[in-house]
Amino acid sequence: MINIRQFIILIGMLFVPCFLFGQTTFHYYIAPWEWNEKSPGGAAWEAPRSDIVLSNLDLRTIPEQATKITRLGYGFFAYPQTVIIFDGLYLGDNLNSRLSIGIISELNTKFKTTFAANTALDFLWELLTLKADVSGLTRPRLLMPTVDGDMELHLRNHSIIRSEKFDPVKHPKVLELERENYRKVRSETLRFRTDKTFHRKYLQRLTEKYTLDWRQFIPDDLPQETPLRRGTTITESFNQADGTVLGPDQTHTEVTGEWETIGNELHMVTNFGPAKSERVEADLAGDDHFVELDVIDIGEGNEDFFIGPACRFNGSAETYYTYWPYHNGDTGHLRKVITGTPTDLATTVLTFSLPETYKVQCDGSTIKGFQAGTERESETDTAITGNTRTGNNAWNNVGGDFPPLGDVFKAEDLAAAPSCTSFITLMGVGCK
Repeated sequence: MINIRQFIILIGMLFVPCFLFGQTTFHYYIAPWEWNEKSPGGAAWEAPRSDIVLSNLDLRTIPEQATKITRLGYGFFAYPQTVIIFDGLYLGDNLNSRLSIGIISELNTKFKTTFAANTALDFLWELLTLKADVSGLTRPRLLMPTVDGDMELHLRNHSIIRSEKFDPVKHPKVLELERENYRKVRSETLRFRTDKTFHRKYLQRLTEKYTLDWRQFIPDDLPQETPLRRGTTITESFNQADGTVLGPDQTHTEVTGEWETIGNELHMVTNFGPAKSERVEADLAGDDHFVELDVIDIGEGNEDFFIGPACRFNGSAETYYTYWPYHNGDTGHLRKVITGTPTDLATTVLTFSLPETYKVQCDGSTIKGFQAGTERESETDTAITGNTRTGNNAWNNVGGDFPPLGDVFKAEDLAAAPSCTSFITLMGVGCK
């Protein structure tokens, strides 16, 4: 018997290739990311030939992602044609075709390991699971399961290219990373948080997500502290007198830039440099969550403004995922920031009808962007885990009393979706 998630993926595998792969030929490359000084929001890492790229995955270490200007590490990129790109290694035009011995040797050299994989798809899966580095210091960080327990590998314009259920025996590194996340959360709780039991509430979220005994998430050298229940929704209205102290419903930290409330709305005052961010100093129960912001105004035409929500915001660094609309090009951008260094994960043409709600969602290693309730982006990225705070990201390249403006803010933990529906049951597919 297969569960509902497996059934949906199976249907996608049957029908999507017939439509998509019959229309487009994909050419796959391993290559360095490119530093674009003219990226919206200031300089950022982008895919090489970002004007035609169809898909990308970040395969860099965390220190490489945090480095500006200097090319370090690699990404996986797909194009509609063969391209000439710096230090590019061509993997062919089929994810399931056998790679040559020479290509596998180059992959071994670039990623400083020995792969058993012999196709591009198997290489990606092996690199992000068996060969991944829990710390992200020597190779990419590990692929993590969603709240439904799915290890998903998304590739834009392909949907999900591989998925399997989390298995603690098959995927031991997942529990290793969760133990390190718990260690970090516990240390931050005891040192900085007012609620000195927060780490036990975070532990409860881990036990609910994985349906495993809570002791499996506590490192051997830490005390065995039992979990505590907590469900969290964080909201901010910005309904207060105009001023430079954000509120009134939550405590905020202006991580970079100058922020204010004006006319009961959130305003990032001035920039003339990289995009800025502010953090809401309240914790969700876990790192699988979504964040919404009502975007009110981002200017018109070629004006350089944007504002959007940020999830998995680090409590002591400018590290987060964000999704925002940008009028100069009419695009939506799904982006990550690692200690102040941005990487553009996906860009899609949008039609705006402001004010409307923009949402960024972090679910395991599946990162999504939504416009007015409609999913616009779904990407795999493994860089940021274990962060339970949220906030906002904005760019104002004009300064003064101009956009960007945001309003009602909401952040909430994700809950596992129902495992079955009456429709699927009637079809006899079965439930998990």
